[in-house]
Amino acid sequence: GELVVSNTQTVLAAADHGPQSLIALRFAHAIASAFGSVLKVLHAREADVPPYVTAEKMDEIDLEERRADDAEIAELNEFIKVAIGTDTEAQSVVADGSPAESILDEAGRTNTLLIALGTHGRGGIEKLRFGSVAGTVLRESPVPVLTVNSSIEMPKKVEIEKIVCAIEPDSDAVTTLAYAVDLTEKLGARLTVV
Repeated sequence: GELVVSNTQTVLAAADHGPQSLIALRFAHAIASAFGSVLKVLHAREADVPPYVTAEKMDEIDLEERRADDAEIAELNEFIKVAIGTDTEAQSVVADGSPAESILDEAGRTNTLLIALGTHGRGGIEKLRFGSVAGTVLRESPVPVLTVNSSIEMPKKVEIEKIVCAIEPDSDAVTTLAYAVDLTEKLGARLTVV
């Protein structure tokens, strides 16, 4: 299908139900609120469809997938409730496919202001086998990405008071700085440029 892009300003949080993505969702919520943006929470799952399937079996798989979708959405809504409470409007999306691809695809569907996601800090063989979702998103995202690594602890309340903006003269410093200034003003924070 053709990709329909909406100009609705959105903050996209990727949820893998882990503690770091819970923290990322809290930050995403704070930033979406400051900008008056829509908060969208995405959970990606790899679909396992057997290579050879009869039409009858396909109907069965469709039914199972619809049940799985309902269960996934319910679980995602519960995750959102735990992270940011029930009085918050958030759109939940369950996507089939690799997490990095799903996140980047979903970010491309709207005017995405920010992507927020947790990282696992996996190393060695595991990182080689799975690749880093956060690494891929950071490398390929056309929009800013907020990552929450395993050394960040769960905040009782998200208060973003200070923003540090590191720029290099030969990079896209003007765009980076403009974004940091806008974010700082909307959050009522203090900006330090390095």
